Amino acid sequence: MTDIKQPIEMDITEVAKATGLASSAIRYYEKKGLINSIGRKGLKRVYHRDILSRLALISLAQQAHFSLDEIAQLSCNQKIPSIDRTIVHLKIEEIDNKINELKRLKKGLEHIQTCPEENHFQCNRFQKILALSLKKNKKRINKK
Repeated sequence: MTDIKQPIEMDITEVAKATGLASSAIRYYEKKGLINSIGRKGLKRVYHRDILSRLALISLAQQAHFSLDEIAQLSCNQKIPSIDRTIVHLKIEEIDNKINELKRLKKGLEHIQTCPEENHFQCNRFQKILALSLKKNKKRINKK
């Protein structure tokens, strides 16, 4: 994925410009151990152009709602990055669970929108939706 049009070494300003990331974000990723600079030119950090691939992987992982700690476990911080497929599988399961939860929520909201009862609180199905909502809150509290 490394762009061979980029110079082999890039300072932090060039990396920021190439990726659209703020320099502060790049420094933060380095502080968290997700990336490494190869040195300095004056006061500026210098990176190998391979950093662009690593930053693209970090960006993709963040879009998939991986935390920075999870991204670190994906092995982005190794010299030759390799992706831990087990961690990816777990995230896929988490996303699938979230999708299913959102589908159930949507179905409940659709019922509320089209409920034939004049007053929602007189609807048995609406009462079940409310009961499930409380049950989920209790589960969430008990997990903490």
